[in-house]
Amino acid sequence: MMSAFDLGIGVGSILLGLLSSKTGLAYMYLVCGLIVIIPAAIFYTKDARNTGVLPEQQ
Repeated sequence: MMSAFDLGIGVGSILLGLLSSKTGLAYMYLVCGLIVIIPAAIFYTKDARNTGVLPEQQ
């Protein structure tokens, strides 16, 4: 049975390959960077609020 990790590698490589063939490698790398940076920023802000580093919004 396929795991979500295997599915992400398979589908992601196909989609990013199509993206790079249509727009070029520079745009594909930009999209890949945003795929990593945006969830990391969301996680950081949510985790920082849960640990008390950032104050709760009122």
